[in-house]
Amino acid sequence: MTDLKQILGTIKQTMKRKKVTQKMVADKTSRTRQTISKQLENGEFTLNELVETCDLLDLELEITLEDKGEKEKMEPWLYSKLKENNMKQRNLAELLKIEEGTLSKKFNGVLPFTYSEVVIICEALHIDNPLPYFPKKRK
Repeated sequence: MTDLKQILGTIKQTMKRKKVTQKMVADKTSRTRQTISKQLENGEFTLNELVETCDLLDLELEITLEDKGEKEKMEPWLYSKLKENNMKQRNLAELLKIEEGTLSKKFNGVLPFTYSEVVIICEALHIDNPLPYFPKKRK
């Protein structure tokens, strides 16, 4: 498993290689340049901010979460689909009539999606076949 220090190093190297400034990241996200600077220095990212930053830099990282001793893999395709459809997580949460934090837990595999949520997500994100995106069991 990759630790946060390695992820931060990869992000910094990629930003330098691609000539992406902290201001450019801030302009594409809802965070300020000062927040970006602080996050790159001490790693105080929320999971969504980390995924958003990696997505912005076209970085694919396998991130695992630990919850009550169980490791769950997040679903990065959901974030990509949101971006592809110019949606924010909060917009999808509103469509699902759930709190944004609950949706985040579902994205991260802590809570399961209901059938009706899968249908709404597929309609909103233009997914024709949900099977590849919503497997019966997590690996």
